[in-house]
Amino acid sequence: MKNKLGSFVVADPSKCTGCRACEVACFTSHNANNNVGCTVGTINIPVIPRLYLVKDDAVCMPIQCRHCEDAPCLNTCPVKAISRIDNSVIVDEVKCIGCKTCLLACPFGAIDLLMIEDGQYDRAWSNIHMLPKDGIQAMKDLHAKWTVPVHWGAFCICNHAWDDPIKQITTRSQKENLNVATPKIGEIVDYSHIETYQEHWWENVE
Repeated sequence: MKNKLGSFVVADPSKCTGCRACEVACFTSHNANNNVGCTVGTINIPVIPRLYLVKDDAVCMPIQCRHCEDAPCLNTCPVKAISRIDNSVIVDEVKCIGCKTCLLACPFGAIDLLMIEDGQYDRAWSNIHMLPKDGIQAMKDLHAKWTVPVHWGAFCICNHAWDDPIKQITTRSQKENLNVATPKIGEIVDYSHIETYQEHWWENVE
């Protein structure tokens, strides 16, 4: 008799070494028929596993969807983009409007997108505006799977260039192996494919 309960992988953080082999295995399993490299992916199908590793000084373990019986994400989605199929919770990327309600509802952090201030900065304003290094620290503290820097590129009232904040956070995030999406100012964003918004478009702005 088939189990009616949703199934998921349970990781033991005391044994996890942070090797990220589970991320590669997850991506490989879900893309077995897409003819992509297991560790390199393609331009259209980057290596984005359905689970991701949280690693800091205190804990190390993968985070993934638990396919809850009474799934909060499913119950809160305003456009019914999340459904249960064969005991698995599935997101319909076509219906998803990117409202992030599921992100707020998930108690396990399986759906994770962070929008963080990356606006004009100055040490004199450090009590009310984050410095670039503060943004990176926030991304690490919140274990963000993807981050979208906001509140930057506006009219300049400080001593740095208009694109300095985004240059700082993208450079620092690459060194820290953090995922940052950089949609163009005013661009309509499909959050179900957030990994496709990584163009450094400001480099071509005169």
